[in-house]
Amino acid sequence: MLWKISKSLSIPLMALFSSGSSVSLSRAGEGLRIAGDDKTWVVEPIFQNASDEVEMCRAYLQPNSTYCPEQHHFNTTEIVTVMSGEITITVNEEPYHLNQYDSVSFRADKTHSYTNHSDDVVVLHIILKYGV
Repeated sequence: MLWKISKSLSIPLMALFSSGSSVSLSRAGEGLRIAGDDKTWVVEPIFQNASDEVEMCRAYLQPNSTYCPEQHHFNTTEIVTVMSGEITITVNEEPYHLNQYDSVSFRADKTHSYTNHSDDVVVLHIILKYGV
């Protein structure tokens, strides 16, 4: 739901939660957590003081589950690094298998999904770069 709001306002998701401090510290497991409808996908913003161009977050995908996000803003690039576990990221029906510390970059305004085939939670570091 929040992605729909940010998309309709043409602003980054984290701009909805922005504060005015010049220094930000993000600790895993503390602060804002945004869960998907079925609770298999949780996003933890790393910095809530979002610029208009870049957002960073940690994402957690539960074992044996798939998350299919809505397409992001037009001309958005998503850069994903696997911090723990392994995952299959499908972009435009093309699957990419990533192991720990592997990264992939793709246009996030296209159809994409995340699938965790393992029995462990997958931890991802995600950067969203918004086009101008």
